[in-house]
Amino acid sequence: MLKIFFFRRSQPPNELASSPWPDTLLTSTKARKTPVVAIADVNRVWSLAHAALRLLQDTCDAAIDALQQPLSSTQIALLPTRPTPDVLHKDTQALLTLVYTSTTKVALVLRPATPAPAAALAPIADLGTAVTSLATCATLYGFHGATLSADTRRLARDVVESVRAFAAGMVGGDAGVAGEGDYLVRTGAVHDLVERARKEMPVSNVDAVKRRWRVDREMVADAAGEVDAMLEDAAGEGDEDEDEEADELDEEWDELGFGSSKKMSPEEVERTKKVSTCHSLAVVECRSPLQVVD
Repeated sequence: MLKIFFFRRSQPPNELASSPWPDTLLTSTKARKTPVVAIADVNRVWSLAHAALRLLQDTCDAAIDALQQPLSSTQIALLPTRPTPDVLHKDTQALLTLVYTSTTKVALVLRPATPAPAAALAPIADLGTAVTSLATCATLYGFHGATLSADTRRLARDVVESVRAFAAGMVGGDAGVAGEGDYLVRTGAVHDLVERARKEMPVSNVDAVKRRWRVDREMVADAAGEVDAMLEDAAGEGDEDEDEEADELDEEWDELGFGSSKKMSPEEVERTKKVSTCHSLAVVECRSPLQVVD
């Protein structure tokens, strides 16, 4: 157990008088009557906190590597029973909550304005445990479908990577100690990705497939809308002012190397109509499986 030793002095020692540490760490408002923290012990506590954060980074690296590997036969043999998707989903949600709260605690006790490194050791350890358990839980979805496994691994990996960046920012890395704005940004990134994982985490393989189909349908629908807009532009006559503006825009796009947006030829219009028909059929095909599974 970590202990911070205190001592009393009638006069502050010479080495403390010139110390770079804030006066609040040396004496209180009641001078000569309140214990003074030994500088060596404060440095030791900071060293332990930084070591814990580096260990958290290593834990995140190991978790990311595990999320990229399939379940081995040895891991499968160690499982007494295969957890159901419902159990895994509940456990995943609980672990995401633990990541959120532990990150918040670490950020609060290590904020640059008033850091308390001794109080950070427990939440850092909790955060490391949560990251390891989250990665393990995400890999177990492989028993219940490829799409479900891929989605949960991706969401878990995003969260773990944000935790790794958060820990690196708290340590400071090559840039020195993290600043006020930097640590807030990294903390917010973890919170955002945890909230997204909570929302997008599928509950079953069917749910994961439906989500994937919806994304594909939206992409095809957007592409179909772009093709229809091209056909409408080709069919419209427009006025002279619009033609002049279009010519100026074409010149600007040409300078950037994106080609011209001049009106299509009759042959190009016919080909575009065929593409539009294919897109319409694709939108219908993407909608049909969703109606079946719903």
